Amino acid sequence: MKILVVSDTHGRTYNLDKVLEIERDIDFFIHCGDVVGDEDYIATKVRVPLIIVAGNNDYFSGLSKEVIHTIMGVRILVTHGHRYGVYTSPMNLYYKALENNCKAVFYGHTHVPKIDEVNGVFLMNPGSLELPRQIGHKPSYGIVNIDANGNISGEIKYLPK
Repeated sequence: MKILVVSDTHGRTYNLDKVLEIERDIDFFIHCGDVVGDEDYIATKVRVPLIIVAGNNDYFSGLSKEVIHTIMGVRILVTHGHRYGVYTSPMNLYYKALENNCKAVFYGHTHVPKIDEVNGVFLMNPGSLELPRQIGHKPSYGIVNIDANGNISGEIKYLPK
């Protein structure tokens, strides 16, 4: 199962469209919030099952703040992260995952890509496709693979500036 994970597009779809052209063989799509009104557009472009959650800038959306979903037998938590102090550490998300028996957490908010694994819990922030804040400021996204045994692997990918 190949999952495309994005976040923080902030009402801009140019780079998302590029990624969807590059990553044509995905099985699932996850957006970790701050879509800023583009959820309907994304739903028309993505031809696989998807989850989109609300971020701190999705003021008037009807999106859920977080979703727990099972993919290939793996429980995942999808949230924006702004309510969990992710600028400091992903540990609050780790504890939330433990409370909900989740093996993976996907989040955004910081606009900085990051992958952690804490005691068997996989945590990924794909960064931002439109407003990257890490050194070099390259738009980023994540690719996650879940195999038939429930093993999770992932990588951060970058678009050229």
